[in-house]
Formats: sequence, structure tokens, C-alpha cells
Amino acid sequence: MTFFEILTEAVNDIIENGYDSEERIRMWMDRIYKSAIAELIPESQIQQELEKALRSAFYRLVTKGSLVKGNISKFDVDKLKPKLQAELDRRIVTSANLIKLNREEASIQFCVDLKDGQHLFLLVDQKL
Repeated sequence: MTFFEILTEAVNDIIENGYDSEERIRMWMDRIYKSAIAELIPESQIQQELEKALRSAFYRLVTKGSLVKGNISKFDVDKLKPKLQAELDRRIVTSANLIKLNREEASIQFCVDLKDGQHLFLLVDQKL
């Protein structure tokens, strides 16, 4: 089942049966969490797509020369190219680390909220 299907089933179950036990809520929260994790785009794929997009922009702007306009000469761009390449590499690594950190923080926060059952009750309240 997909994340959306499990979430919908959980909300409908809580609406239909109400709160009857902490175990039932924990069971639903566990299923929701596992399905959310299963549907996440793998970290390696995100990093590859990010790197591809940034390198593509670098190629278009610097290598092909689209950046050469107005007051910026081809000579200036060629002179700065090694520094721009180093900055691109630094930004790729930094972006990948930031994505990883944000995913970990979001996962930790979700687990903390799971403990309180907050997510599921908010969804049920919105549906009512």
C-alpha cells in the first residue's frame, strides 16, 4: 500500500472507531512512518540529481559562455573558471550535507511526534 492509502485508512479507522487504545494509535503511527520512509527518494538519487542540475547550470553559464553579457568578458569568465569550478564543487557537497541533515532532523521530529500521537490526531481533526 502507498503512504496515502495507509494514511487514509488510518484516519478512517480512527473516525469510525474513535480512540480505543494507545496500541491502536501506535500501530497506525508505525505503519504510517514505515510507509513514509519506504516512499522517500533515496539520498543517493537526490544527490545525483542535485549534482546534475548544478553542473548543467555551470556548463550552460560558464563553459558555453551564456554568462558573457554586458560588462563580463569571455576573458574574465575564463580567468575565473577554476575558482567557479571549485565553488561549484563546494556547493554540491554542502547541499548534499544539508539535505542529509534536514532529512535526519525531520525523521527525528516525526519520531518524537509519533510518541505523542500528534500527527494522526491532527489529521482526524481536519477530516471531521
